[in-house]
Amino acid sequence: MNQIPVFVINLDDSRDRMEAMAERLTNLGLSYERFPAYAGAKLDRDFIERNYPQFLAMFDRKEGLGAIGCFISHVEVSKMLLSRTIDRACIMEDDAEFDADFPKFISEDAGYPEWAEAIKLESSGKRKYVMCSHLERIAGRRLVYVPGNNTNGAACYIMTRRGAEKVANTIAKTEFRGVDHLLFDYRLAKIKSVHVLPYPARQCGFPSTINLTPPAKTKMRKRKTVAEVLRIRFNGSANIFRAFWASKEVIGAKMLNLSISKMQTRPVGRWSV
Repeated sequence: MNQIPVFVINLDDSRDRMEAMAERLTNLGLSYERFPAYAGAKLDRDFIERNYPQFLAMFDRKEGLGAIGCFISHVEVSKMLLSRTIDRACIMEDDAEFDADFPKFISEDAGYPEWAEAIKLESSGKRKYVMCSHLERIAGRRLVYVPGNNTNGAACYIMTRRGAEKVANTIAKTEFRGVDHLLFDYRLAKIKSVHVLPYPARQCGFPSTINLTPPAKTKMRKRKTVAEVLRIRFNGSANIFRAFWASKEVIGAKMLNLSISKMQTRPVGRWSV
């Protein structure tokens, strides 16, 4: 099987995680290249000022350094893809795990639509099902369009050259910190993406090594009123409608072919190193 290039984002001081990833990929008969992650705590201020000035104030406050490093790592790997004139590549974080047939989806012969600029192969969320528009099948799984950002995670995806250009020219300049909220939401980045459902990869239960900032503790909130709940539900429905309306630019009339599809073949698990 001829596979597309695979790049694994990994921190220098996380050799055990990389060794575990290498074992998983080798067992699947896949080759890969390690891409050094940008550790938030080790970022250089001059580098931030030159390339990501929107994060400079946060960097100076030492706020969200892990999230910034994660964001930059994904942007920089797309820039590297462009520098090597690669048509498409699979990009994954070092905590991804895979189904046994994962190699089929990163084959040179995988039949993704020519218009697809990114293909989502993973989700880190706990949601079991997602609303989508069915396009076709690939290697026995559904190839679908998911409007909006209905699934979290950027731990395993395919990025094409056209998509990487949008990452480098648009996403790199945005103030959003969650790169997964950009790559797969057409309204935000205009990247035409498709999803393989059920996803052949998933993010394991361990914290990401490229986002080491512990989550902030949330304050106890008062119980929401009925009016607040209704307003949230209304806004959510409005967002879904806007997402589907925007999706007509991607898949046209097929956006009306809505269905519910299972996200994963098995729950997000834990592996040991």
